[in-house]
Amino acid sequence: MATSPSLRSKLLEATDAGKEDLIVDLTRVEYIDSTGLGSLIGAQRRAQEHNGRLRLVMKEGPLSRLFNITGLVHVFGIYPTVDDALAEYASSNSSTI
Repeated sequence: MATSPSLRSKLLEATDAGKEDLIVDLTRVEYIDSTGLGSLIGAQRRAQEHNGRLRLVMKEGPLSRLFNITGLVHVFGIYPTVDDALAEYASSNSSTI
């Protein structure tokens, strides 16, 4: 809850700047509350409005279990490393280059 306003601000800043494909590295995050989840969901919606996508990077553990339990694994692209998220981004956009 303490860092959620900062997260929301950064995500809004990025989407307002026209960045509709975002990767958020959560590998050092141990806990996220409903406010943080709401910020991520809001950013995903804004990205989708511009045909973009929010990709999340996270390790196996409590955070990934939370995303599984809540069904958010079906909302976001979730990857074990930033390189995996970047590779998927590159392959999904290769037909438009």
